[in-house]
Amino acid sequence: MVWDGETMDYAYRVSYKEFVGPIPRGKLICHHCDVPMCIRPDHLFVGDHVSNYFDSLSKGRRVESEKHWFASPCTVK
Repeated sequence: MVWDGETMDYAYRVSYKEFVGPIPRGKLICHHCDVPMCIRPDHLFVGDHVSNYFDSLSKGRRVESEKHWFASPCTVK
């Protein structure tokens, strides 16, 4: 969590707001890379719970029993 100047928020949400634009009310910020800690703006997109679920399912990355994101390297450039 980081301070965005007004409230505490997740770093990837702050990154999206700073580099892409406002987050529509009721929407999530999802990761193309499926790495929850990633803050790269080009890896982030707006979605909802359903689209986020099907995005991860379509990539074969929907694994309920393990922390799969530790196996996916993602670096900030």
